[in-house]
Amino acid sequence: MIKEGIIQLNTLDKLSDLLIEHVSNGYVLLEGPLGSGKTTFIKHLLKKLGVTEPVTSPTYTLVHTYHATLGQIMHADLYRIQHQQELEGLDLEYTGNNLLFIEWGERFAKFFTPVKAKISLSLCKSKNENSRYYSFELFSKVHHEPH
Repeated sequence: MIKEGIIQLNTLDKLSDLLIEHVSNGYVLLEGPLGSGKTTFIKHLLKKLGVTEPVTSPTYTLVHTYHATLGQIMHADLYRIQHQQELEGLDLEYTGNNLLFIEWGERFAKFFTPVKAKISLSLCKSKNENSRYYSFELFSKVHHEPH
């Protein structure tokens, strides 16, 4: 299933609800250029999932872990990661009941199984600065590949 459309960064309910409806665990890859709203989306989504602690960008720390009503949620930003070997110490392991959001994860997609969904965000040149194109791709069949 693929859904596409335009959203406003201050009204991310449509995209958040779509993800919550279809994904409760596994990896979710977040794609888009710098400033496209990936972390803004995560902040909005985690608030909807009951996270009460501050949600910040993991650009420098690489990984943040949160606790929500549905369990453990991890948010990683791999922008600065150059080699797959650098992922090994980040503890981004799927345990069967955790949800892992990976920004810039497309570069290491084989490392992340099961990928349950991919969300792409991009700037809308013809719209206002708050508008983003989005694409939500849900993977119904999970392929396990060796690391």
